[in-house]
Amino acid sequence: MEIRSLFFRFAQMRAAVPSSQTQLTPAAISDNRANQMALFMSQHFDEAITVAAIAGQVGLHPNYAMTVFKDTFGLSLIEYLTQQRIAHAQQRLIISDTPVTDIALEAGFPTLSHFYMAFKRLCGMSKYRALLR
Repeated sequence: MEIRSLFFRFAQMRAAVPSSQTQLTPAAISDNRANQMALFMSQHFDEAITVAAIAGQVGLHPNYAMTVFKDTFGLSLIEYLTQQRIAHAQQRLIISDTPVTDIALEAGFPTLSHFYMAFKRLCGMSKYRALLR
């Protein structure tokens, strides 16, 4: 739960817009857009969102949005979104007895195989719930 909270707080904190838009440099504008994308993903990670939808939230072309985000956070949009989804799934696996399939779909993964591949890659294990009990 703390990991998800950290993601959300970090995105909210970074999304704060300075009061004077006229003094923003191009780099600051890019950072602000990346922050807005992070906040959007933190709020909508469980939905079937695309790079185009994320980029559209900040008025950027999808390719440019991916570049801006990677330059700011060091992660691709998809990597960041996947981390959000895995953090949510970890939380649900710890606090509930909900079947893994339901948790994977609830976290926004399109299929169970996508979930297992991402979980193993990011967590290094596949029997997370069994390990905790």
